[in-house]
Amino acid sequence: MVLADYYPSQDGYCACGCGRKLTGRQTRWASRECNDRAYEEFAILKGGTSAVRKVLFERDLGFCHNCGVYDENWEADHIIPVSQGGGACGLDNYQTLCPDCHKEKTKNQRESQSKEYSLHAFSSDATVLL
Repeated sequence: MVLADYYPSQDGYCACGCGRKLTGRQTRWASRECNDRAYEEFAILKGGTSAVRKVLFERDLGFCHNCGVYDENWEADHIIPVSQGGGACGLDNYQTLCPDCHKEKTKNQRESQSKEYSLHAFSSDATVLL
């Protein structure tokens, strides 16, 4: 995927969706801000760590979404895990977690996935022939 796939040209209007008409030599973006915002959103969708952390810090200021404590070593967490379809999502699928809460969430997810796997592995409708 490339940026133009996410923000195709809009027949004389800004590709970011702001609704502004392109003027002069503008071919895709109505302003530098539209261009910068589109590149930032694209970097987040592609999972760019520095872009995600920059915008997530601007939004959450390093406070844990779970316990509410500020931690300078905060971690970016996918709310819906990548393994369950949470990759290539916008900022709405990210939250700030302190290292302890992140570790606990990951542990709980692993336990849940393990139980789910066990249930599927042993709940077959097949009849055992003796």
